[in-house]
Amino acid sequence: MKFKVGDLAITQNSSVPEWNDRQLVVVRQINPSYVEHGITYPYLVTRVDGQPFGWVGNGAASQFFKAKQAWCREIHLCKPEDCDLLEEWQVYSRPDECEIAVFNAYEQAVRMLSQQGGA
Repeated sequence: MKFKVGDLAITQNSSVPEWNDRQLVVVRQINPSYVEHGITYPYLVTRVDGQPFGWVGNGAASQFFKAKQAWCREIHLCKPEDCDLLEEWQVYSRPDECEIAVFNAYEQAVRMLSQQGGA
């Protein structure tokens, strides 16, 4: 296993990257036999900032901005030193690009919630 309990990781490759990717998480539990919908999800993670994930689950069990922990696969996690993270000064040097990304993520969140009957 690439990660162990207590490791920090950055989320990646989620089905809703605008909400769930590039979050700093900590591995809380490892269960190599945890299977959901025929797929093994060995890592239980929580966001370091304590906020819920944007979307967790599948179908009727979906949770929008409610689940504070999620099971994931190794492909959904990246060691912080292996990610192409930006320094704070780099983010502030491109405010227009960052504002557009935030606006697009917000618009998609509203669209998905309205389709689920949440808005």
